[in-house]
Amino acid sequence: MERKETNLFIALGAFIQAMRLFISTELKSRFGDNWERKYFDKLLPQLQEAWGKNLQAGFTPEYLIDFGNLNSFSIGAKKEFFWEHFGKKSHNLPAIFNELAEVRNMTAHYLPIDDDKAEKAYLHMIGLAKDLEMSELETLLRKLKRDSFSSRSIPSPSPASLSSDSQKIGKSAAIKHVNDAIGNVRLFHKNTVFSNINKSVPRWWLNIPPSKFESELNILLVEKKELIWIYLPKNSCSPPENFFNTRKDNGKIDLSIGIEGDTYLKDTLGDTNFSFRPFVKERLSIL
Repeated sequence: MERKETNLFIALGAFIQAMRLFISTELKSRFGDNWERKYFDKLLPQLQEAWGKNLQAGFTPEYLIDFGNLNSFSIGAKKEFFWEHFGKKSHNLPAIFNELAEVRNMTAHYLPIDDDKAEKAYLHMIGLAKDLEMSELETLLRKLKRDSFSSRSIPSPSPASLSSDSQKIGKSAAIKHVNDAIGNVRLFHKNTVFSNINKSVPRWWLNIPPSKFESELNILLVEKKELIWIYLPKNSCSPPENFFNTRKDNGKIDLSIGIEGDTYLKDTLGDTNFSFRPFVKERLSIL
């Protein structure tokens, strides 16, 4: 493969893994063990047949969520699932997933992909990652896109080197890790925010819609080899404008949480220097 095709293959792989985690976690939060049936019921008959055969072959349901059936699921579950996360953009999801499936098929068969098609695929994936606040996935996709169209001779990154970069994990993986650890589906995208330590300015940065503080809120922070789970009960910081800094450009709550010393687990932007230490529920190893 050329560098462009190789990078796109890696990008599509990272994207579908993130979508599998996101969709299965969200469905489990609503339907428990019956989540697979909810996904299966939205598929076309021929896709349901393929799903059943793959289950019999030993594949786990999460890994059966793939480019080939996302189009069908996004049509059937537009209002009851996707609208909450994407709003009016949900109308465009079937076409987006269809285009991504086509590109994925081309990379799998080592077919050449023109620059316009490759760039459009990246823009689709980056847009969806941004909508779902998957910052690590978005960063990875932008890096691969930039490298693909760069004139410099840079070796293509391998999946292993990308996944282990600075011990970072993504939001979906972090949510799944906590739910697996407690043996219950309690965290999902809607009630959870997430941050790795910023490299440029070492601290945890979060930009949160004020409405999230009206319900219970989980904050997941990655620290070296640990995942810090902070649990804020409903209305414990309400109204959030009284506790934290509010951004003037978008009205969201801006948190800058210290990583060491006197500011450790304290917000450094708001006037109250709010401490999250009393709200730490668990520290989980991510080795």
